[in-house]
Amino acid sequence: MGTNFTYQNNFKDFWQYDPTTDTWLEKADFPGSGSYLASAFSLNEKGYAGLGASYGTPNPNNQFWQYDPTADKWTRQADFPGGARVSATAFAIGSKGYMGFGYNDTISLKDFWAYDPGSNTWTRKADFTGTHRYDLVGFSIGNAGYIGTGNADSTVGLHDFWQFNP
Repeated sequence: MGTNFTYQNNFKDFWQYDPTTDTWLEKADFPGSGSYLASAFSLNEKGYAGLGASYGTPNPNNQFWQYDPTADKWTRQADFPGGARVSATAFAIGSKGYMGFGYNDTISLKDFWAYDPGSNTWTRKADFTGTHRYDLVGFSIGNAGYIGTGNADSTVGLHDFWQFNP
């Protein structure tokens, strides 16, 4: 768990929780420029995080980072090609991570992308056919991903849920 902000302060700290001892251990700080409203997933025993913004900076970013817990090290990966945004969603299925939706400087989005860590490349998938959105929920179970709820530009509180089958 890590990163966030309070008014006038950005936080880049990152923490590991040990449920056996009920303690928190501080890890390497997140080096990216966005620290809140970012998106993340885990894949192949590594963490991936990106997008988001910093408090006091109205513009989101499209940076993408890998965290290696064994080395306690962050490494910059290929930038997210869908453009800078906040409040996107992400999940992993099989050997790929998936990220999309969110809000850029002016509108909510519904594009969707696959990330291949083996080649450090992004591939655009078919755009979502439902309502564009941000602040949505995303997760995977088995070989399927699920997204739902969230907000759209003029609609608050979307209540639908969708399945993604790669």
